[in-house]
Amino acid sequence: GVKRMFSPKTFVRTGASILKLTIILPIAYYALKKFAPSMVMLMHLNLSQIFEFTTDALFYVFWKILYVLIAFALFDYFYSKWQWLRQNRMTKEEVKDERKSIEGDEKTKRQIQAKGLQRIMERIQNSVPQADVIITNPTHYSIALKYDRESMAAPKVIAKGKGFLALRIRKIAKAHGIPILERKLLARALYASCEVGTEIPKDMFKAVAQVLAYVYKLKNPHAARQWSRT
Repeated sequence: GVKRMFSPKTFVRTGASILKLTIILPIAYYALKKFAPSMVMLMHLNLSQIFEFTTDALFYVFWKILYVLIAFALFDYFYSKWQWLRQNRMTKEEVKDERKSIEGDEKTKRQIQAKGLQRIMERIQNSVPQADVIITNPTHYSIALKYDRESMAAPKVIAKGKGFLALRIRKIAKAHGIPILERKLLARALYASCEVGTEIPKDMFKAVAQVLAYVYKLKNPHAARQWSRT
């Protein structure tokens, strides 16, 4: 309100407007004065001649004023740009602080990513040895499945990985004697649709049941017959 009315910017704008008028009005006056000697002859001219004379005079004054306005506009543009650069210019210390802040943020991000990866690796290390089977792509995806008839309604994904995590899952599985089966389409589908700790979707029951039946047959033929009947 009042502060804005009496702010330095308001005074500058008001002063600029007054300056424009003090320059434009004399220019307009002296431009029209050029045509003053001819004005006494207007009474002897017809309407078309008067119109032509008036048009010439007004256009002459208009172009003179336009040149001044263009000069003011250019000055205002460069002054505003200079003012903006001055206000937004950072000192060497500010640039240094900003660089430190950016580098600190990047370092923090890397630390968070490293900790997140470490937690994933620890979870894989602990979960894979408990799996009944590892289903692979074979090189891109690895999914560790576990099924406990007494505590689970359906087989559950207890670990999954892509790329080097998939390779890590397979290495741990081999070290603990966990069966690894290549099922490309099933591996892709399980990786895309299942989160770690969730049961497999119903539309994958049949495919997973066949895998588990095969695994149980290798481990215990009697258990495999029981699984195939469920």
